[in-house]
Order: sequence, then C-alpha cells, then structure tokens
Amino acid sequence: MDRMKRKEEEFLYRGHILNTLSNTIYTAHRHIQTAKELWTTLQEKYRIEEVSNQKFLISNFISF
Repeated sequence: MDRMKRKEEEFLYRGHILNTLSNTIYTAHRHIQTAKELWTTLQEKYRIEEVSNQKFLISNFISF
C-alpha cells in the first residue's frame, strides 16, 4: 500500500516539475527518472548560472 502511494506521488511530483519547464529544458531533462534527481539537477544548473551572473556583475562594478 505504501509502495503504491509513494510511486504515485513520485509520478505526480516529477510531472509537476516537468510541466513548469520550458520546451528546451524539458527535452533536456525528461529522461531523469525520479523527482529528487530532477530537482537536484535543475537546482545545481541554475545555482551555477546564478553564481556566474553575480561574478559578472561584481566584476563590472569593480571595473566601474
């Protein structure tokens, strides 16, 4: 019973995450099987982008 409930919840969570993505990001990440893996992958990707954006802004400020 618990296993079926967990499987259903996993399917729903993964579906909700994938539904919020744009088409290009969706096609790149649709092969990831679990919601946790998907969430972690997206979090790492956008955390790296955020850090690089901050570095860019700081370097421009220092150059100014």
